[in-house]
Amino acid sequence: MQVKVALSVRQVLTALVIGAILLVIAGTIVQVGKYVFDYREGWTRFFNLDREYNLPSFFSAGLLLSSGILLRSRGKRAKAAGEHWASSWLLLGTVFMVLAADEFLGLHEILIIPDLAKWLGLPGFLRPLWVIPGAIAVGWGIWKFGPFWQQLPVKFKGRSLVAAIVYITGALLMEMVGGAYSDIEGQQNLVYALLTVVEEVLEIGGVILLLRALLLELKSWSGTFSLDVAISNRPQK
Repeated sequence: MQVKVALSVRQVLTALVIGAILLVIAGTIVQVGKYVFDYREGWTRFFNLDREYNLPSFFSAGLLLSSGILLRSRGKRAKAAGEHWASSWLLLGTVFMVLAADEFLGLHEILIIPDLAKWLGLPGFLRPLWVIPGAIAVGWGIWKFGPFWQQLPVKFKGRSLVAAIVYITGALLMEMVGGAYSDIEGQQNLVYALLTVVEEVLEIGGVILLLRALLLELKSWSGTFSLDVAISNRPQK
């Protein structure tokens, strides 16, 4: 038996936006409950936007992974068509898959070493040490993919630029703001918790904007975004 589900770009994006809004509301309620009403039950960690291995991190990782898959899909089409920039699409897709793994596993958190940051005498906004290699990575990305971005279609170029700005604002700039604030007031308070919510909102929003740009780009090829699911009770030969 084969089940075919065809979804439009609008339907996909609507589902993602609704999911993101619900997670943000739940994450905000959890933080308010923790710091205003001192409600700290273990289950609330499952909705905490500032933690890994939970529903928000799974959702964010899924968005990044989906972006990586779509980028590589576009790259494979470009390669088949003999386009000059096919390798850039494929490499960018791989980068997003790595970001997806990092988002879910929290690998960059290893670089948050408060004692080392204090020993080095770094200012508060650099206390999350990972923002330093993060900023270097952004610079590398601009250098590496700048020429590729320049030749993209005007609409996709604009949409992807907005998505990148929103995502980097959340992933780097808001992390620096949070680091500066925590250096003065600490992390165990509502203001810092809400700063992390804003950070995650920008990151999630940036990736959804990129997915929109990619889906609209792929739509120009096929007209719809389709998902085929095959279910069979007999082994394939």
